[in-house]
Amino acid sequence: MTAALALTGVTLLHGDGDDTVTALDDVTLHVAAGQMVAIVGPSGAGKSSLLAVAGALVAPTRGEVLVAGVDLATASRRERGRIRREHLGFVFQSGNLIPALTALDQVRLPLTFGGVARPRDPRALLDEVGMAHKAGRRPHQLSGGERQRVGIARALVTRPQVLLVDEPTAALDRHRGPAGPGDARPRRGDRHGHPRPRGAPPLRPGLRDVRRAALCGGMTSGPPGDGHPRHGDATMTAMADYQVVVAAGTLRSAAAGAVPWPHRWTAEGVTVEADFTGAHLLHLAAAGCVLNDVFREAQRLGTPVHGVRVTASGGFDSETWRSTGVTYAVDVDSPANPDDVAALLRAVDAVAEIPKALRAGASVERAG
Repeated sequence: MTAALALTGVTLLHGDGDDTVTALDDVTLHVAAGQMVAIVGPSGAGKSSLLAVAGALVAPTRGEVLVAGVDLATASRRERGRIRREHLGFVFQSGNLIPALTALDQVRLPLTFGGVARPRDPRALLDEVGMAHKAGRRPHQLSGGERQRVGIARALVTRPQVLLVDEPTAALDRHRGPAGPGDARPRRGDRHGHPRPRGAPPLRPGLRDVRRAALCGGMTSGPPGDGHPRHGDATMTAMADYQVVVAAGTLRSAAAGAVPWPHRWTAEGVTVEADFTGAHLLHLAAAGCVLNDVFREAQRLGTPVHGVRVTASGGFDSETWRSTGVTYAVDVDSPANPDDVAALLRAVDAVAEIPKALRAGASVERAG
């Protein structure tokens, strides 16, 4: 599977000499078309720097950044501009609206540079984010949340291949319903990242189709980590090396090759998508263990869960006949709030038996 966005070994340094600051340190992240990845981490971990590099706004000091087959790390300034215009959408943390332009003209602006094959209707986008009635207003006449809504519409107008958002809902009212007159939270998109019609459920991190990648001190961390960030961890990968998928509940697979298995935690059982090779079976053991532990820990924590899907993959060195590591991603369909879902996944990361055994290098020998 080709990644829509692929960062490999990316390092970003600011300053020089004793004043050098490492914003990103050997970060690897692959994201497939249709995937939604939430980058999480403390302030100063490098989240905005990562998005700036992925969005062709800043060239990395080292590493490779591939979008539409172009390495942004070595591309010319003109080529990076073309990639931003034709393939990327960016929602800035502060809005970054142009003071002299109305809300409608802000959304129209990316279309004036050309190169957009299938643009969306700017007025329709403003309506989808609840801003059609303020299309003629300028930024100083809008609240912080309203400016963020306009920024979201502007990022979507070109139908970007990759949409990058930097805390786009920080100024929005989280307590209003999805159909309320002031609601502008981005609504869950379709498989191409386009918003659903008004009245659709709001996007909530922690629900299905959301994957997590963590940054800590400029390094990637997360499953299958050991609790400590490590240089070069590929926390979210779209490279389907020996990939397996195990799913239960509302996220069970309907694919022709999915095999149903009985399951102690759900009456309808699980679906398993895997080949019968050593690498696939290794990944299947990790994925199945994590899925079971999501249900077990959810019951212990009192977190309602309707469905779980675990995707595990990794490399295999055919010369030494050894695994090069296992990466897993967890999708959870739950009505619980995002903080509770995040706590559930952290609990699972800490207790899942098979991933823990693999990290510890458990001994496996033939009896006799």
